[in-house]
Amino acid sequence: MTARMKGAVKRALPAAAVTLGVNAALLAAGILRAGPRRPDGRGMGAILGADPAEATLEHLRRLSRRDAMQLFHHARAPRLEELRGFHRAEILCAEGAGKPAAWFAHHLLPPGAPAPGTRWVGVELTPGEMNEGRGIAVFRRRDGHESRSREMLTWVSPTLIGTDSSASLHLDFAPFNRGPARALHAEVREVRPGLYICAFFLSFAGGPLNPAPFALHT
Repeated sequence: MTARMKGAVKRALPAAAVTLGVNAALLAAGILRAGPRRPDGRGMGAILGADPAEATLEHLRRLSRRDAMQLFHHARAPRLEELRGFHRAEILCAEGAGKPAAWFAHHLLPPGAPAPGTRWVGVELTPGEMNEGRGIAVFRRRDGHESRSREMLTWVSPTLIGTDSSASLHLDFAPFNRGPARALHAEVREVRPGLYICAFFLSFAGGPLNPAPFALHT
């Protein structure tokens, strides 16, 4: 290594250290905003401010990230058969703490180069046998064209996101994908039939300690 190269490396090290420090601080802040990883005892009605049987997507949109995750921890896993077919998806807290999650879901999850006009709009789920099924993500381009890609394996088993061993419906992208999508794992729980509180995490960004809430709905 020449003296010039050594000088360049030496000058770059402080900037790299600052970048790593900022990323670590953001990750720590994200983990703190997600709150406790088990139910806090309030119940779904108290969190929503409404009877869960009458809850709407708008009730979920009003929640902070912490309250959205508490709703998730209080909810229970749906049966695979209940989610047969297409369900629309919406990232919660997308204008605040959920911005990085929304950016990933809309622009990095679709196959190919990142496309600013692409949106993740939902999932198509197909129950199988023996508590397993398959699913696929649905994306919409700026021109309105919809495509299906990014397969997932689905099953019901104890949560990875929570610490109370309660069950979730898992959506696992790892078996069928490469690149960033391979790191994605999601869990689904029911608020009421047709409305589901969910969360996903990335194995390279805090894993289950740093979940991002989203909703599925019919």
